[in-house]
Amino acid sequence: MNWLQSKLHLFTREQRIDIISHVRPAVFDSLPEEEQNDLRYLFTRITSDTSKKSLDLVYDCLMRSVLFDGIIKVFKVNQGENFKIVVEPEEGDNYAPYFITVRENDTDALLSIPKEGTDHANQTLEFENFPLEKGEFYKARIQLEESPASGDGVALLGTVYFIVLYNVDS
Repeated sequence: MNWLQSKLHLFTREQRIDIISHVRPAVFDSLPEEEQNDLRYLFTRITSDTSKKSLDLVYDCLMRSVLFDGIIKVFKVNQGENFKIVVEPEEGDNYAPYFITVRENDTDALLSIPKEGTDHANQTLEFENFPLEKGEFYKARIQLEESPASGDGVALLGTVYFIVLYNVDS
């Protein structure tokens, strides 16, 4: 886990202690392969120039993954890019009376085009002209809302992380 150890100095003392205490090879190896790859990728993108906010989000993503057994999802996107993600409801979920939205965690900014929920069907959320800043990391929540104009979440469906790149292939 050299990819992790080589970046520890970028985190606060408390974060380093948490990482050293909880991110053991056996724990990391037990994560799904896609999640392992996403975490490794995040750590390859951070440098001494990475903002504290972005470092905190990388830390949050790592700890959520290993401590809470939460399956994380990291999207690599270009600023201004149009793209889609699919929300797969669990059996018995009914999103019909609500809108599904994606909001940036800190600013509450609406990131996706609000989608009217349906009963039991996968929902495709569209992002047009992705507005977040290049080179930064973001945490967003996928939620149900009665009205996208209010921004008041009725239920949290999940958390996603975005890394906004200059070129998604880089």
